[in-house]
Amino acid sequence: MRLVIVGASSFGKTVRDIAIQSKKYEEIVFLDDDLQHDNNEVVGVVCDFGKFISESTEFIVAIGDNKRRYNILICIAEAGGKIARVIHPSAYVSPTATIGVGTIILPNASVGTDVVIAYGCIINMGSIIDHKVFLGVGVHIAPGAIVKGDNVIESFSKIESGEVIQRGTFPIADSKL
Repeated sequence: MRLVIVGASSFGKTVRDIAIQSKKYEEIVFLDDDLQHDNNEVVGVVCDFGKFISESTEFIVAIGDNKRRYNILICIAEAGGKIARVIHPSAYVSPTATIGVGTIILPNASVGTDVVIAYGCIINMGSIIDHKVFLGVGVHIAPGAIVKGDNVIESFSKIESGEVIQRGTFPIADSKL
């Protein structure tokens, strides 16, 4: 199996490290519009993704801009590309959680009971998502952030490092998803 990572920056390299540790991929390459990266694994620009679509290839978008990450993910999926989930082995993910494709879960993150994570989210190092939380598409939970139970985090939001979203702050009834 091959993984194509869109974005060869430091975050892309972090995603590559996680993918290597998963032992799922025999080959990992990058697409990036900045061909000046010091990375000899960059095999083309972002719009070249169609050349790599195959039964044995998955894609993940490792770009920090939430809307851009999601839009690229959707373009690849609509063209028939298979979208990966990349989850570090040290992350805890409840068996009752639902993890959307294109989501990246970094080391020591915790995803609790009945959590739903939509497409293209980043759950960063050491972050905690408590029980019964819904994350809209393209959300980024930064390192060390905590989202307590019974919350809905709107699409494309970013919860910053150290921020704590108290239980029920953004209840389902008030959601604008």
